[in-house]
Parts: sequence; C-alpha cells; structure tokens
Amino acid sequence: MLDWLKPRPRLLWAVPNENWEVLLQFDGHGHRKFKASVARKDKGMAFLAQPDLFKSFDWAPDGIDWGSCGRLDARYLLKHSEPMSTASLSQEWLRLNYKNRAPTELHPNHHVYYVYLYPFCAEPITLGESIGGGHAEMGGARSFDREALLSFKGWQLHFRLAGCEWAIPIVEQHAEAPTLVHALSRAVQQRAASRRDATAR
Repeated sequence: MLDWLKPRPRLLWAVPNENWEVLLQFDGHGHRKFKASVARKDKGMAFLAQPDLFKSFDWAPDGIDWGSCGRLDARYLLKHSEPMSTASLSQEWLRLNYKNRAPTELHPNHHVYYVYLYPFCAEPITLGESIGGGHAEMGGARSFDREALLSFKGWQLHFRLAGCEWAIPIVEQHAEAPTLVHALSRAVQQRAASRRDATAR
C-alpha cells in the first residue's frame, strides 16, 4: 500500500534525550527512537545539530514542530524511527540542568550539581554531584520516585544548586508519576523554545 493511503499514525508522546534523538510513543506502534541526524541529512534541517534548538520542539498527535525552524509529521517519524525495547528505554535520560559551583571546600574548580530525568524508569529523577571529574571523580548520584524525593531532606536545595529551581513547583504540583515526567520534559522543551525565540528576535 502507498504511504499516503495508509492510516495516519498517531503520536502519543515525544521527548528528546541527550544524544540528539527523539523518543516517540505511537498509538499502536509502541515506543520508537528517531535520530535527528536523519532529518539533518534528508531534509536539510541543520539546526537540529544545536542542542537548544533540537530540544525546542512541541508535539501533537500529527507530528513535531520546531516553530519557524521546521516540522516533521508523524508518518515521516514512524517511517524513519527504530523500535525500542523496555530495557533500552530505561537507559534514556534528559538533563533538567547542571551547574558548576566550584570553588567549594571539596574541589577548587569542578563541583557540579545536576538533576537528570529518566522518563521511563520507576525512579525517574536523579540527583547527583560530580566532584573532581575524570579519573579523580569523587561524586555520586541517587535516583528517586516522587514520594521518596519529597521526603529527602535538601532536595529543593540540590535543585537550586543545579540551576533548576524552576522545576521545584512542578515536582510539588504533580502527584502522579506519568504527569510529573511529562510536565518536566515539557518544561525543558518550553525553556529551550523560549531561548530559541529570544535569539530569533
């Protein structure tokens, strides 16, 4: 059957990762991974090589939209994406933010606080520190579900040190895990879109 005669695929969710890929969930087609490099080569969308621009999309059931930069419809995304296993989904992550607070009493030039989102994990929020870096790394990380995070003393301070205080009210206001994960990923994309639009002005 010709592509244009096939039923139009319906996108249920789209979230970027830190490897220039979009993680897609389709109605009836499961989870799939779309590499931005495909559209850069196939459609000349060179802007997708820029991290902020890549993450700045909005999505709807019929596709993904980067505003004035370009758009990919759901049929194209389905055709050019790859299926994902449950195991591979658990390894995918999105950075909420990170910030180097050095010098500190622990290191003179590398003390980074970060908050990562693992959208497909039961404990989706990871708080971590990188101290020293490289072979001298002295940091560590811990993952939480929302209930455990809220009971962890100092989580708001860690968010602030990582430069993502904007995410604190999102965590506090969304009790259900799926809505929390969607709200956090959407906020990352909206913040990237705001920076994109500010640069364009």
